[in-house]
Amino acid sequence: MKLVVSIPTNGMMYSETCHALLNAMHVTKTEGVWYVFGRTAYVHQSRNDVLDAVVDSDFTHILFVDADMLFPMHGINILASRNKDIIEQPTM
Repeated sequence: MKLVVSIPTNGMMYSETCHALLNAMHVTKTEGVWYVFGRTAYVHQSRNDVLDAVVDSDFTHILFVDADMLFPMHGINILASRNKDIIEQPTM
């Protein structure tokens, strides 16, 4: 699996989200997970830009993380291990 984690922002992010992402980056650093930060005024446009960029690539999965979301350190690994096409996860 090749995963892109997309964080669409307008240039700002909650400090708790940043901390959660740094922890996630630490535990996924050897697993081929790429992190992409979008910076547009509109979240939907940032998501579309990421989709356009990866649709013809060799990435197999996309995870969108909003700039105000919190999740556990191993949350990305847990979701990826489910081996499903679509997963929804409530946030804290």
